[in-house]
Parts: sequence; C-alpha cells; structure tokens
Amino acid sequence: MTENTLKTIKVDVTPLMPPKPMEEVLKHLDILSADEVLEVTNDLPFIHLLPKLGEMGFEHQLEQLGEKSYLLRVWRRSGGKK
Repeated sequence: MTENTLKTIKVDVTPLMPPKPMEEVLKHLDILSADEVLEVTNDLPFIHLLPKLGEMGFEHQLEQLGEKSYLLRVWRRSGGKK
C-alpha cells in the first residue's frame, strides 16, 4: 500500500455497540474502491473482523493508539476488484 496515492475514508465506530461496529466496517468495505483506504477507529481491536479481511480480498494494518484506542487501516489487495 502506498498511502500517498490512496484516498482515505475515515470512520469512527467507537460510540457503537456490537455488532454495529463490524456492520459499519463491512458496509464501507463493500463500496471501497481500489484507490481508497478505510481508516476505522474503535475502542476494541476488531478481533472478529481481522481473520475475514484476507478472505474478502483485503490487506490491513492494525495499530494500538492507546490503552483502549485502535486504528484499523484496510485496503484492497493488489489485483482486487473495484
């Protein structure tokens, strides 16, 4: 991923209660184009979503920003659709 060349879509799912954060991320991934990266902040580390991303054709990077703060970056794998 070359972050300089990708348009960033930012979403904060911190105020949402499960399963809404995952639903919100999946909704955005469904329309994410090859020239975009989705940045999602949450107070939980996305443990149920991470294993699915590869199966769905995405690459990801998870960063812990603080004790209860996470940033997930997701982009389409090279050669991925959209």
